[in-house]
Amino acid sequence: NDPFNQGEKIGLMKALNPDIALIHGFAADRCGNTIMTYPLGPDAFGAWAAKSGVIVSAERIVTTEYIRRHSHLVRVPSYLVRAVCEVPYGAHPGGMTSFGLPEFEHYFPDYEFTIEVREASRSEEKFLRWIQDWILDCKDHNDYLSKLGKDRLLYLKGKADSDAWMA
Repeated sequence: NDPFNQGEKIGLMKALNPDIALIHGFAADRCGNTIMTYPLGPDAFGAWAAKSGVIVSAERIVTTEYIRRHSHLVRVPSYLVRAVCEVPYGAHPGGMTSFGLPEFEHYFPDYEFTIEVREASRSEEKFLRWIQDWILDCKDHNDYLSKLGKDRLLYLKGKADSDAWMA
């Protein structure tokens, strides 16, 4: 029942509280203090909802001094974090914006990759082949990045450049 409108029904949903949240940030120190830049996605909020903490992947592991200088961008404090690992391009096929972090390069979302996944998912056979090629056959993250190729990664960086609209 709707507590504000007598006699009306209202739908409610239980809060989502995962056991562990997996998030990707721009930078984190070894303690787990994690910088996330705008626009903030569900990662920033999911970290706070997790019952048993957060596993953070970050574009770069930085010093705690760097985190202190950019404390206004820290969205996940160390006391929520259980593990931290450095994973460049870890948001792929999503992108990362480096607003407020001039030392970092940002990269654009890989829409072509997302379209490839969607096309593959239209058929079970194609989707299983895509999973084999892009997930199971990649022995680690570096293998995944090699499969993407340097040209594609440079293209995504260039597309995120503030002057890219002129090209």
